Amino acid sequence: MWLKLTSNLSLLAAVAYTYTPYALAQQIKADIYLPLNQRTQVTNNSPNFQIDGGATQGANLFHSFSEFSVPVGSEAFFNNATTVQNIISRVTGSIPSNIQGTIRANGTANLFLINPQGIIFGPNARLNIGGSFIASTASSVTFADGIEFSATNPDANALLTINQPIGLQFGTNPGRIENQSRTTDSLNQLIGLQAQANTTLALVGGDLTLTGGVVTAPNGRIELGSVGSNSVVNLTPTSIGYILNYKDVNDFQNINLRQATVTTIGSLGGSIHLQGANISLTDGSLVQVGIFGSGIGEGLTVNASESVQLIGNNNRLFTLNEGTAISGDLTITSPRLLLQDGAEVVSSTTGVRKSGNLNIHTSELLQVTGSGSRLFTQTESTAANAGDSGNLTIHTGNLLIQNRGRITVNTLGAGDGGNLSVNAIKSVELVGRDSRVLTESQGSGDTGNLTIITPLLRILDGGQISVSTLGAGKGGNLTVNTAESTQLIGRSQDGQFASGLFAQTQGSGNAGNIIITTPILRILDGAQVSAGTLGAGKGGNLTVNATESTQLIGRSQDGQFASGLFAQTQGAGNAGNIIITTPILRILDGAQVSAGTLGAGKGGNLTVNATESTQLIGRSQDGQFASGLFAQAERQATGSSGDLTINTPILQVFDGAQVSAGTLGTGQGGNLTVNATETVELIGRSSDQRFASGLFSQTQGTGDAGAIRITTPELRILDGAEISAATLETGKGGNLIIKASDTLRVQNGSQISVSSTGNVAEAGNIDVTADLVRLDGGKITAQTLSGNGGDISLSIANLLFLRRRSTISTTAGTNASGGNGGNIKINIPNGFVVAIPSENTDITANAFTGSGGRIDITAQNLFGIQSRPFNTPTSDITASSQFGINGVVNINTPDVDLARGVLVLSTNIIDPSQLIEQSCAAVNSSQGSQLTVTGRGGLPVTPNEPLSSEVIWSDTRLRNRIAPINQSRATHTQLPKVVDIPHLIPATGWIFNNQGQVTLVAHNSTATPNTSLFIPTCQNR
Repeated sequence: MWLKLTSNLSLLAAVAYTYTPYALAQQIKADIYLPLNQRTQVTNNSPNFQIDGGATQGANLFHSFSEFSVPVGSEAFFNNATTVQNIISRVTGSIPSNIQGTIRANGTANLFLINPQGIIFGPNARLNIGGSFIASTASSVTFADGIEFSATNPDANALLTINQPIGLQFGTNPGRIENQSRTTDSLNQLIGLQAQANTTLALVGGDLTLTGGVVTAPNGRIELGSVGSNSVVNLTPTSIGYILNYKDVNDFQNINLRQATVTTIGSLGGSIHLQGANISLTDGSLVQVGIFGSGIGEGLTVNASESVQLIGNNNRLFTLNEGTAISGDLTITSPRLLLQDGAEVVSSTTGVRKSGNLNIHTSELLQVTGSGSRLFTQTESTAANAGDSGNLTIHTGNLLIQNRGRITVNTLGAGDGGNLSVNAIKSVELVGRDSRVLTESQGSGDTGNLTIITPLLRILDGGQISVSTLGAGKGGNLTVNTAESTQLIGRSQDGQFASGLFAQTQGSGNAGNIIITTPILRILDGAQVSAGTLGAGKGGNLTVNATESTQLIGRSQDGQFASGLFAQTQGAGNAGNIIITTPILRILDGAQVSAGTLGAGKGGNLTVNATESTQLIGRSQDGQFASGLFAQAERQATGSSGDLTINTPILQVFDGAQVSAGTLGTGQGGNLTVNATETVELIGRSSDQRFASGLFSQTQGTGDAGAIRITTPELRILDGAEISAATLETGKGGNLIIKASDTLRVQNGSQISVSSTGNVAEAGNIDVTADLVRLDGGKITAQTLSGNGGDISLSIANLLFLRRRSTISTTAGTNASGGNGGNIKINIPNGFVVAIPSENTDITANAFTGSGGRIDITAQNLFGIQSRPFNTPTSDITASSQFGINGVVNINTPDVDLARGVLVLSTNIIDPSQLIEQSCAAVNSSQGSQLTVTGRGGLPVTPNEPLSSEVIWSDTRLRNRIAPINQSRATHTQLPKVVDIPHLIPATGWIFNNQGQVTLVAHNSTATPNTSLFIPTCQNR
């Protein structure tokens, strides 16, 4: 659409050039359409023309011409009385007016020149008029009493009026107006068509073209209007001429400025109003309202019914305040606004008063594209009383910024920056490196706030939205509200610039906050949201409210930069906090959330409130960077780390992802707190098995590690995952507190540990409260290399179950050095400790040169594990020291006689022969027999007592002597096969075969079942 529109405007410009003004007649002729004694009189005093006569009505003087053109070097002089206020002139002929010379009038009279055929102002056109000048291709001038002074329907007998003109009535196809004037003043400065101070210069017609033309009105008002057929433009008198109103115009035409200048710069201010369908500035055109005195500027207004386009370098719409004056606003209203290839729309102040506001209203599209293309307001003065920058407000359908286009609010001095607000009905999209929306302070002034409201925000390939302060000024807040989603994707092609949202300070001023409210937040491929400080100022807070989900995925293409949310300090200032509130938080493939410190400042706190689940999965593609949540003090930092808190029903940390609140430097590590109302699952390691999934609070420097607190019904740590509060240097390890109201499972190489691998550093303690604890190839350890081992306390309601080389250990001096073993307390007053003896599961509080620790176990009983003085290949409980004093193992079980209530079995061996009825001896003594009974039920007390089930005995030995049971067989007719589900038939007896095997049988349903409780005897033979 833009391309088509640009081509059309270029065509119009080309047509304008072919419409050569020198080909037109260059003379002034009066017509006959005024009363005979009031007709215009034209005297040709070559090369000049003097215009006398005319019809005078009150303060109005009417002139009527058949032709009105002024040749090069000529002057058209209206010789009016000084009492005349309005000179109203019309051209009734068919030839456009060609003004190549000067138009002059006496006194301060306003001059109206209407020619429906068109008006051309050539390069040498000049005005010498004391009042306002209105040049129009309207067909008539209208008055308050309804009278029209018409150029298309002149009537010699028409009444003329003493009233002020109130409007311009256009007919069909109004003629165009072109200005090429480039005249200069006595100082050789371009003035072109110039109105005097405090007056109006208006050019109102069909298509309006300024080709190299200049229009100036110092401290005055300029009106450029382009209207279509049958339009009415209203005129309102003011102290500086006229205000034109276009409310009754339904059809507008085009305004094209090519290498043109339109300005009202002056000591008292002025105003400019452009009104058309398509308004275009090309080839270095400038429209400027400037004020350098003490006046009050009225500003710059551009209204277009279709589009406004500024294309190329040095094409500008500009308001400037250089003095003590109050600058007016710059307002653009159009369905579409395009700034391309270096074009600018600017509101600026270098004085002590506030610059004007910049207001953009585009119902369809605002597009800023190309390097140097900018919409901005700024304040530049470094004086203590410097003026503030104005606000920048955008209302649009879609906002598109690409290829280094910018929308900014700046303060370069002591003045405060204005606020920047974007309200887009459909979308906001920033694409490409250095495509930016920002508020910034480079001086002592505060940065303004930046607000984005839109259904969809997309920032791609290095685009950025930011609020920043580079000096002493305070940073503004960045607020994003999207009704559908916020998507931040990728980095610039060279990888140097992340797509994202930023609130930063690089000076002594504090950074502003970032607040994101959206249903879905997606940050991918190295894009970032960052509230940080690089200087002495405090970093801002970062708050995310996502009503559906927050998704952070991957890293930059080169793998160097993580996608994520960051609130970090690299200077002396403290970092801000991160708060994420969302139903689902997913962090994948090396993406991160980090509230850390890399300098002297304290790291911020990180809080996650996920009402459904928090999922951290995997690492970066190269395996170097974990997906995760981090509140860390980095290695070069002296500041302490902040705390990390997760509130969620389900926390899942898989495949090498991590949650860490640690310190790598001299600062203290922060605490890590997890509150999960359903479950915490820590599963697996990275694909290369180098990095464990887990929760970590570590110190690798002199600072102490923070504590880890986990509260959840179920905690599952599987497949090499870890929970660790460790110290790797001289700092003290943090404590680890777990409250699992249901189950704690540690399996398959996973572990819970507090440890010290530093010199003489002490490990923290482990405190576990759970209903059931199951270790299956897992560990709970509080070990040190040379310092004292930490303590382990397990408070369990029912069962501690240990399998497959599981370990509970507080061993000290694991590198064959000093340190006392820590204590282990296992309290299961109503439950049991169960292990498999052969699986080498151990509970140890050992030491090397130090003393062994103390182990206290309170339980109903221990099965499969026992106290021994040293470790063996079986399951052991030990508190020994290789070279020091052994520790103590204290096992407390209730004083219960386990044999109480157990029946004492008879020591008499039962004679099986007594259990067989002798009357059933084989008739043939050479035939032996056996009876084997297996399964449930056992044997009766004597052979004469019934078994516990109903049976029928059939002895195969007697089969030849017993008449067979009469069983009738029904004769069946072959029927079609019917598939049916068989029902189970219970066995009603058994049969011995010749091999002595027993077969359970059920009698045919036609037979009468034997329900006797008595066993048949051999007397029935």
